[in-house]
Amino acid sequence: MSNLTMQITSLAIGGLFVLSLALIGVVVALAFMLRATRALNRQLVPREQNILADRERLWKLNDALAKMLASPDLTARLRITADAISGLGWQEATILLFERSPHGTFTTPLKISRTISNKPNVTTPDASVWQNRLSAVYPKREFGVAQYILAKPEQTAWNDEDVLFIPLRFSDGRLAGVIDLCEPIEGVRPTEERLRPLTILAAQTVALLENSDLLSDLQTAKGALTEQVEELTMLEHVDRELNATLNLDRVMNLTLDWAVRRTGARAGLLAIMTNDGSGLIPLTMLGYPREAHRYNADNPLPITESIMGRTARTGLLNLVRDVTKDADYLPMLVGIQTQISVPMAIQRRVVGVLNLESERLDAFNDKDVEFIKRLAMRAAIAVENARLYDSEERRADEISALYSAGRAISSSLERDQIFPQVAQSVAVMLKVSSAIVATCRLSRAEATIQVTYRLGTATNGSEKLPAEGERWDLNTMPSFYAALQQQRPLSLRRAAPDLSDWERAYMDRLNVKALLLLPLAVQGDVLGVVVALESRRDHIFTQDDILLTESLASQTAVALRQAKLYEEVRELETLKSEMIRMASHDLRNPLGNVMGYMDLLMMQVNSKLNDSQREYVANIRISTNTMKSLIDDLLTLEKIESERQSSWIQLDFGQLVQEVEAIQQMSAALKGQALTLDYDGHPLTTFGSGTQLRQAITNLINNAIKYTPNDGKINVRLHRQDERFYFEVKDTGYGIAPDRQARLFQRFYRAQQPGTEHISGTGLGLSLVKTVIERHGGDVWVTSQLGEGSIFGFWLPSAKGMAANLTSSALAYRDGRTDG
Repeated sequence: MSNLTMQITSLAIGGLFVLSLALIGVVVALAFMLRATRALNRQLVPREQNILADRERLWKLNDALAKMLASPDLTARLRITADAISGLGWQEATILLFERSPHGTFTTPLKISRTISNKPNVTTPDASVWQNRLSAVYPKREFGVAQYILAKPEQTAWNDEDVLFIPLRFSDGRLAGVIDLCEPIEGVRPTEERLRPLTILAAQTVALLENSDLLSDLQTAKGALTEQVEELTMLEHVDRELNATLNLDRVMNLTLDWAVRRTGARAGLLAIMTNDGSGLIPLTMLGYPREAHRYNADNPLPITESIMGRTARTGLLNLVRDVTKDADYLPMLVGIQTQISVPMAIQRRVVGVLNLESERLDAFNDKDVEFIKRLAMRAAIAVENARLYDSEERRADEISALYSAGRAISSSLERDQIFPQVAQSVAVMLKVSSAIVATCRLSRAEATIQVTYRLGTATNGSEKLPAEGERWDLNTMPSFYAALQQQRPLSLRRAAPDLSDWERAYMDRLNVKALLLLPLAVQGDVLGVVVALESRRDHIFTQDDILLTESLASQTAVALRQAKLYEEVRELETLKSEMIRMASHDLRNPLGNVMGYMDLLMMQVNSKLNDSQREYVANIRISTNTMKSLIDDLLTLEKIESERQSSWIQLDFGQLVQEVEAIQQMSAALKGQALTLDYDGHPLTTFGSGTQLRQAITNLINNAIKYTPNDGKINVRLHRQDERFYFEVKDTGYGIAPDRQARLFQRFYRAQQPGTEHISGTGLGLSLVKTVIERHGGDVWVTSQLGEGSIFGFWLPSAKGMAANLTSSALAYRDGRTDG
């Protein structure tokens, strides 16, 4: 028991000893740990303080960045940046922004400083000093983007002559400015780690400046774009308006209205050049008093006067910023300071001038000038288009007037009717106060005035016209005589300095200021002369005027030649009629005596004659009958041609055909021929001469009987189709060869065929038919086969159809759609 106790006690004591040793180890370990912890704490406290300081600077930096982004104004943002830099441990922070001047040097338009010390603010060097500091002149130490110029490199403390700055450069390398740092609060020179937050602020500042520049450029571009869009919209509207109309007055008003509204001018004037280019005619004005409207078409503004005239004369834009210093200035308004005159030109040819005036000195800027130039260019095109349209319209009117005059002149074959029409047409087309028409006989060097005409609207004309029938001795009128001999126009102006003494005296005698002479010549023969006179004002006859009048003169000469030929033909026709009447009277009576005495003689000697003698007598009778038929046909044809339509009546053509057919039945029966008529009996009313139509029907049926052998067939057909009556005679006679059918209706032509030699005729029957039918508005035709027979026919208009044709012909003549 004791041994056991002793063992237990020994074990207990051993355990306690081991436990004591363990406790001592723990204590020692804890002591070492505490010492290590204290040593570690002694090492961590400064670093933690540094971390806290860095964290505080970061908070300040983040706070500054947040405030910069929240501020809407660039200057305010830069002040926040300066405050943030000072808050990072600097006595003074200055932000300098640079811009390049037009001379290539730096200027300093903006300076933002932040000072927290009581030291006086040192004057900041100007841009030229900074330009040197940024160059390689000074040795510098670089801390990231910061540059440090050391006054005394061997010192560790900050020196007042030290220069520490951060260049602010855009991404493209351009220098925007610098951040100038003066004296750190601790008084020691900064380390790169200390300057790192400034690098962030500098980068943010550059970003702000770039954004500001971009925003400024954007706003400038937006403003310029807005202005350009407005201008383009205006110009597009101008183009649309100007191209929408060809009315010259409207084009001028639109152009001037746009120019005045866009530039804010006090007044504006738009003028076009005269045809001779010597003056300007104001077409529209805005803002000028009534007395300024003294210039017009009758009194143009000479291009030798005024700033506008100088522009028109030289074709150059004139911007006069102070009109009191310009000798050419023409005052039309009180208080005007600035005037701009822009030429309106087409291919360097000035067609007008756009003129604006303003009360403001130097009123029109470059944009205004460019706009006015563009507007003037568009207006010039529009004006030229309008003038071309007016010219074409006027030319169309002139051609229409020429056509109407030519028709009126050509429609008459009487010389006494042609002369008044010519004089009136010339005065109207040329818009002159009067005209003279005379006939000429150059072989005798004389002209005779046939007619004079004074334009009805020329109430203020004062010319002294010669009397009709007055004779001109062309030997005493050298200019006129030479123009007529050379068949050329002659244009004279009283104001022209090169007039001859005779020309000036003649124009004074007539009291005219301008005249145009044109020969009336055809095929080299001068038949007359027309003279256009203007007494109201000085007038220049243009080449177009001369060409237009020459066309009319040519038509007049042709009409005169036709009238002369008509007179000759009428004399020949009269002579022919007299000869026919004389021949019929002088031949018919002796021929009747011959035929009568021959019949008496045959009654006495017939029984004593042999067969040969009887054949001789038969031939004599045939010849005398032929002569009698020829005389009768000639008299009938002359009667038809001389009979007037005024003697025509309304008649039933169907009844007329029935009567003639019944009469011809006897002649057909004598030859054993069958003569039939196909006609439904409905009335066929026409308008004409019953005698003439009866003769035409008789001739066609009689010819069919003559040229159809015995026992043949003849069929007369009559029917209506619309407003026409068709008449045909079909026979089974000898027929006619195709090569002879074309001449059947010519006078005195007979288409002799084998077997027809014994048939007598004068060759006037079918010609008489053609004349009658055509005078009644119809037409004739023939179809034939040799040996098979022929069909002769014609058609006539009904009374209704003839009236419609007469009405449409009259309307067409009135409207100028047909000739003659």
